[in-house]
Amino acid sequence: MTPALLRANSDLLTVPEAACYLRVKPSTVRKWKFQGRFPAGFLGRRVVFRRADLDRFIEAGFATWEKASLRRNGSNDRESSDVCGPRATTSLASTVR
Repeated sequence: MTPALLRANSDLLTVPEAACYLRVKPSTVRKWKFQGRFPAGFLGRRVVFRRADLDRFIEAGFATWEKASLRRNGSNDRESSDVCGPRATTSLASTVR
């Protein structure tokens, strides 16, 4: 599937897009995929995630755990541009309603 077709199907997210959606680094998404925290599929060589699966992951308590972890470590919440870059932030903002 070409990148244009992947973008047209907004239900599927690549590793960088999933990282932006979850507000973590892409390496964290890859680690969690390896640990089996949420299902992933392949489109050719690309690893993709369904947005609904990531939403279930968030609803299961990820957001609460992440905030507690950041407070415990003395870190500040990051803006999405820190993880995604300015271009990805724009595409994320257009998909969130």
